[in-house]
Amino acid sequence: MQHVYLRPGQESVELSVELWDSSSATGARLAGLTYNTASLTCYYYVAGAAAPVEVTLADMTLGTFTSSGFKELDSTNTPGHYTFCPPNAAIASAATYVDFVFKGAADLVQETLRIHLAPQVDVQQIGGDTQSATDFKDLADTGYDPTEHKIQGVLLTDTATDVTNDVGITQAGADKVWGTTVRSLSTFGTLIADIWANASRTLTDKAGFSLSTAGILAIWHQLVAAVVTESSMGKLIKDYLDATVSSRSDGTGVTLAADQEVNMTKIAGDATAPGNIANTYNTTGYTDDAAPATQEQVGRLAVGSAAISTTAENSPGGFVITTGLSEANTEDVTHALDGVTHDLEDDNGTTDAYYIFDVGGNGVPVSVQWDGYVNAQGDSYGVYAWNWTGTPAWEQIGSIAGLSGSTVITEVFDLTNAHVGTGANRGLVHFRFHSTDGTKFATDRILCQYAVVTKSVGYALGAIWINTNISNTNTEPYVDGTADNPVSTLAAAKILSSLLPGIDTFYMGNGSTIILDTTCSNHSFIGKSYALALGGQQLDHVHIEGATVTGEATSNGVETEFFDCHFGNATPGWSHLTRCALSGTFTVSEAQPHVLNTCIADDIDNPPIIDFADIAADIGLRCWSGGLKVTNMAVGSVLTMHGMGYLIIDSTCNAGGLIRVSGNIDIIDNVDGGFAGTLDDDARFAEDQKLALVDVVTTNTDMRGTDNASTHDDPDPSGYLDVAVSSRSSHGDPDPSGYIDTAISGRSSHSAADAGSAAATAVLVTPAQKLKTDASGEVTAENMRGTDGVDTAAMRGTDGVDTAAMRGTDGANTITPPTTDEINTALGVTHGTGNWEGGGTAPTVEEIDTELSTSHGEGTWTTGGSPIITDGVTITPASIGTDDEALGQVMPYGVISVYLGDATDPQYQHTADADGDYSFELPEGSVWTLIARVSGYEDTTAEVSTVEE
Repeated sequence: MQHVYLRPGQESVELSVELWDSSSATGARLAGLTYNTASLTCYYYVAGAAAPVEVTLADMTLGTFTSSGFKELDSTNTPGHYTFCPPNAAIASAATYVDFVFKGAADLVQETLRIHLAPQVDVQQIGGDTQSATDFKDLADTGYDPTEHKIQGVLLTDTATDVTNDVGITQAGADKVWGTTVRSLSTFGTLIADIWANASRTLTDKAGFSLSTAGILAIWHQLVAAVVTESSMGKLIKDYLDATVSSRSDGTGVTLAADQEVNMTKIAGDATAPGNIANTYNTTGYTDDAAPATQEQVGRLAVGSAAISTTAENSPGGFVITTGLSEANTEDVTHALDGVTHDLEDDNGTTDAYYIFDVGGNGVPVSVQWDGYVNAQGDSYGVYAWNWTGTPAWEQIGSIAGLSGSTVITEVFDLTNAHVGTGANRGLVHFRFHSTDGTKFATDRILCQYAVVTKSVGYALGAIWINTNISNTNTEPYVDGTADNPVSTLAAAKILSSLLPGIDTFYMGNGSTIILDTTCSNHSFIGKSYALALGGQQLDHVHIEGATVTGEATSNGVETEFFDCHFGNATPGWSHLTRCALSGTFTVSEAQPHVLNTCIADDIDNPPIIDFADIAADIGLRCWSGGLKVTNMAVGSVLTMHGMGYLIIDSTCNAGGLIRVSGNIDIIDNVDGGFAGTLDDDARFAEDQKLALVDVVTTNTDMRGTDNASTHDDPDPSGYLDVAVSSRSSHGDPDPSGYIDTAISGRSSHSAADAGSAAATAVLVTPAQKLKTDASGEVTAENMRGTDGVDTAAMRGTDGVDTAAMRGTDGANTITPPTTDEINTALGVTHGTGNWEGGGTAPTVEEIDTELSTSHGEGTWTTGGSPIITDGVTITPASIGTDDEALGQVMPYGVISVYLGDATDPQYQHTADADGDYSFELPEGSVWTLIARVSGYEDTTAEVSTVEE
């Protein structure tokens, strides 16, 4: 509480008020408050009023009174010092005091400003006579001289009257009375005679008395035989002074041994003891549990009965005056027992104040030892401690009786664990004294004695614990930031880390959110399911684990480690990621080698992005899983990707760079004209990556018709039979176990070949070899059409006639499979120019439909024609994926190229989603060719007309 003295009705005053910061560990003042700071309130209470009154604080100019004005003097040079202009209405009252209370703002310690309203007397003029003021002053400070001054209307006579009240005679005046040789007290009647006639007269105060010489000699001449009272001084002298003192030796002639030694080789039979005694006194120290305490250990003991003693908090936070005047010195002088006292005098007979101690979060108060004195004789002071439990209130713990004089006495008052604060008041002990008749309370020293009781689990895992879902900004070591009492801010955790050398790890509570607002180099952040915003800070030698990371950071030539983290949009500087998940844009900001080890794409439908930002950085993805998109690669940029998934090269990667890819990864190149840099994917395997050709050696009789004649010369298998085949007339019995959905390699010509000719070579290209072979590697008849003319189920004719064209078994061509020209035409429409070189036995329509449906979905063989979309220009699977149309859903992430007419360059390109769905819009009035590709592999083709019919 702060005190100011004004007279009632004094207007337009500017007062100074100091406000303190509750979050400061050093008791600093709180800077930066303004009249409109959030939650800051001010109320005043006039003594005797029914209720307090709210003050609406206003802005003001320093030095100019503004009613309810509030302004800080200077937040840099005088932080926490404010000017306040109390409204005139609050001071107009004739009450004894007015309290103004400031509270509510963040980190503000509630403070009371008490204005004492003391009436003042104007003695500048007395009765309109200026000289009267001078005379009045002389009476007060120089004395009244009747030769120069007079007192009007006062009659001085020698008339004797009865004096019943204290007339205020000084000791010197009384001494003059008793020092007069002749004293005539005739007016007192027989008072003197009555005094001397009293048989018993007790003199309680012997000051000023002295014995005559005769009286003194009478004491010393007392006979020894008469001194018989036990324990009296005379009897002790008589008993023990029994010889002439001079008869005793003066030491002359006494010779001591030059080297007198004490044999300490054994003490009580223990040969070890002498060594322990030597260690105790030669600064080595005897540290056994049974050894005597060292001076340092003794110094740590409490003065009183508790383990530890603490002094009152330093000024101005250690003493609060409720009622009292004329404070001498401050609470700071109560730290030492040195005769310098902290004094508080009464205010109209009342004294009320209390000291504040802080025993810490683990402290339990035991007692308060007070050394001091109180005045006056017969007065008393009640002693109280604040009970923080239940309904908080002052609880009397003792009393002190007033005495005359200034002799320091010692009093000890017992406390309980109810007398220590918790929560925001943790560790606080309030010791109060109160009196309605005392005149002075003087304290030489005051100590609060307490014990330390530790109940915390401590800094578990060697870390300071943070949980932003609670509210605790305290920074007491071994109390705050523990696993069971975490702090709620990074600032508090960093203070604790500085006070606890060696603890540089912060463990984050689940659901916490941390924004790095200062550099956090050389620290670790560990937890699960918490958010971490990098805040643009420098993160040298920082380890971050289990966080959802966003924002930007920098480094100073040292990489930041991220482990088991989830990355949204982030620019983390030079970093090393292990087992992390990416779902946003990872932006490169430093030309350093960044490593992403065993990381994944966290969003299935939208691949994460690594944005090189035109920086020549080196990004290494080891054991990557999922999709990934790279943007803004520049000359010198390097991306090394190993794992499984797919890679999208964005169109912004048109300046160069190097991409190395290995593993089961598809590549989608969206750069116009192709990736401008170097693409090294020799170690990659995926559906779009052609496998090495596999040679399968078979005999002529296994591969050609029954006539052993080659039906085709020099095959040119540039076409692919991998689209749905429209219906042909069915065959009854054939059971084709072979597949026709892969590229067809050339067959040997067999010109002039016969049954005994050397074996011809055929090359079969398929990721999954469907032809069955026996133990010797020969193709079995189960997959072929047989050569003996007997296996009619597997053959197309048994008469050996027309085997090249593979007509019906009756030689009448009753069933018509697709001809070579038809296959060539269909393949040319879908896959470009090429020749069907099936040779020998051709597959039936049903076989082609069955095998293509197995690999590519339901569909039918067609040799020409185009689906017509009338009055419709939006192309989706629903609009073009009917049974009669060729292009339905495409392969996941397939690129659909749209060509106008016979154009060789696409007009549009669209990418399907993970389900193969797509949607785009074409202008009306044209015929378009649609080709679906996945990394260069042509999946399906269709022709679409947007010409209105």
